Amino acid sequence: MTTIINKTFHFSLSASLLLSALVMTSCDGDVFDLGADPAEGTTYKVTEGNPISTTLAEDGRFSRFVEVLRASGLYNSLNQSTTGISFTSLAPNDDAMAEFEQRIGGKVTEQTVDYMRSFVLYHTIADSITTDNFVKKTSLSNLTGDNINVEIDTVKAGEAVLTNNNSEGRIVEMGLSASNGKIYVLSKALTPLVETLYDRLKQNSDYSLLCSAVDETGWKKTLATLADTTVVDGVQTITRHNFTVIGVTNASFAAAGINSLADLKAKLASSNDDADITVDSLLRAYVGYHILKTKVTVDGLGALQGNSLTHMWSTGADNLVFTVYNDTTDTKTDTKYTINAEGTAAHFVEANSNVLALNGYVHQIDSWMPIWEPEQQQVVWDFVDDNEIQSVVTDAGVEYQPAEAPKKQERVRLTNTTLFQNYVANDRKNNNFDDIDYYTVVAVTAKAIESGAKQANNNDCVVFNLGNAGSATLTTPTIVKGKYKVTLDVVYTTGHSKIRTKQVGTGGTLEITFDNDNRKYVAPYTQVKSTLSNPLAGVYTTTLYDEIEFDSTSTHEFKFTIKDSAATTEAGFSLQFDTMTFTPIKD
Repeated sequence: MTTIINKTFHFSLSASLLLSALVMTSCDGDVFDLGADPAEGTTYKVTEGNPISTTLAEDGRFSRFVEVLRASGLYNSLNQSTTGISFTSLAPNDDAMAEFEQRIGGKVTEQTVDYMRSFVLYHTIADSITTDNFVKKTSLSNLTGDNINVEIDTVKAGEAVLTNNNSEGRIVEMGLSASNGKIYVLSKALTPLVETLYDRLKQNSDYSLLCSAVDETGWKKTLATLADTTVVDGVQTITRHNFTVIGVTNASFAAAGINSLADLKAKLASSNDDADITVDSLLRAYVGYHILKTKVTVDGLGALQGNSLTHMWSTGADNLVFTVYNDTTDTKTDTKYTINAEGTAAHFVEANSNVLALNGYVHQIDSWMPIWEPEQQQVVWDFVDDNEIQSVVTDAGVEYQPAEAPKKQERVRLTNTTLFQNYVANDRKNNNFDDIDYYTVVAVTAKAIESGAKQANNNDCVVFNLGNAGSATLTTPTIVKGKYKVTLDVVYTTGHSKIRTKQVGTGGTLEITFDNDNRKYVAPYTQVKSTLSNPLAGVYTTTLYDEIEFDSTSTHEFKFTIKDSAATTEAGFSLQFDTMTFTPIKD
């Protein structure tokens, strides 16, 4: 296989905040390069009207913000206008800057250049938004890649409230014109998000013991990293990393008799029966147990999975999982969700959860949450629920896992992602897809639902177009040891009709294995049934194994190989997989 080179970037703050802007503009050499001032040391000249920075400077109400533009080196950058590129500046007036500087305890121009740049980028949109269009918007995406919610004030004409997970701002005047964009006047500035997850832990004295454990086990580097690159066949992919930290406070440790790092190690050692496992290994596993390699809110952690009220999560520690039980009769976050309900139970502290960082969330809990292995739980494996895939899809300008089924299907190539590197592709006639693609799924009709179909999970799927004898090997989430029924949800379209009825080939036969064992031959599309003679487009469930047993709690290698000549000869052949579900079989 192709050699993959991973290079981790320990970004300076400015580089990390500029990442989204640089990725967005890298395909056009004429666009706004926020990493440098193209006219440094010169006076910017315009031929028609004044651009944004000049307009702000001449207005007189934005002297403090203009000082930040100059000190950050972005004054001339915000004056640029080439090949149709334009901007919207959410410009704090002097009163707004005074209030903001009181909030942070000092002038913005006294902060680092990195911070000043982040402040400017946070208040800049890469589009010239007219007032007519602005009042129709519910959100904006700024040049740090953050979404800002917009709520138009229905009482005060020409005003709006801007909110995100970190702060609130207010627009008091809309759509002032500059030659290269629009200016919206803020009476209250937004606070830029500049902290990594490690920063969040380090800055909060309540997490000093947890932070010491993070430092000692090497997790600091992970929680302080925002992105890295993967190079495959000369193609470079930037992957942004996101995590979720389950935060244990000093008080929660103390309640369990743990008042120092030495106490924590002793506590972990006392509960370990394996003499071959070192205390350092136990500590690394404990910290990893409190980290998820994905960015998810508290409500997301407790989201119902299939028909189960308990959601099981794979953690940063190999083969270790925790569960979140959702009491659907409760409405309070502090009591609605329970972590490891059958073990040492913990609850989220609502006031100190959903704390946003540049690369994820911190959620505080009220227990030290020792490692515990739960009973079997249903696991729904979404094939495209992955940080790297999210980066690739988002960078392609496609909404990842859209909240509502899109009216138009979008496709993004995934063949260079590390998750899908272990595959073999052969000749095929279907030119609508690459080897492996991310694909959004349009809404299923009510009639299709009545006849047995359902909507795709997260309104998306993965498409394999590998040809006859093509194969792919994928790693499952962590599965608790025991017996399971395994089902696969496939997206069925009218193009699959000949496959389903075996008018061509063998019905899309697959040879499947888990861990190179449990070999079986299945044809998922031939199992698509409905009350209609011809099934309508939608997602249908097919059984892979009525019963399979896993003798250890771990991830597993799932491999399928296509055994159908139609995969090479038929233009309509593709495999569109939504989810795989592992349902426990209790003796």
